[in-house]
Amino acid sequence: MQWADKIDFLLAIEEQRGYAPQALLDRPELDLTERWYMQAFSALSPSRQSGMGVGGIPVSEIKAYAEFVDIVTEPDEFLAVIRAMDAVWLEEQAKRK
Repeated sequence: MQWADKIDFLLAIEEQRGYAPQALLDRPELDLTERWYMQAFSALSPSRQSGMGVGGIPVSEIKAYAEFVDIVTEPDEFLAVIRAMDAVWLEEQAKRK
C-alpha cells in the first residue's frame, strides 16, 4: 500500500530522466488477484468518512461495492480482505502524524 500513492511520481521521474528510479524497480509485483483487491480498495477509499480524523471504509460501502461489481469471491472473504487492507492503511496514516 505504500506504493500506491508514489507510482505516478516515480513514473514521472522515469519519463523525465529516461530511466526508472531504483524505487520503481524495487516495487512489489502484484498478481492478478492482488491487483483486483488493490483496485477495489482504491475505489472504496474515497468513501471513508472524515471529521476529527480519517475513519475506516464503512462496511455498507464494501458490501455495496461487492454487489455492484458482482464479485466472484465469497462476500465474507471480500469483506475481510478489504477490512484488513483498510486497517493497514489506517495504521500507516496514524504513523504519519
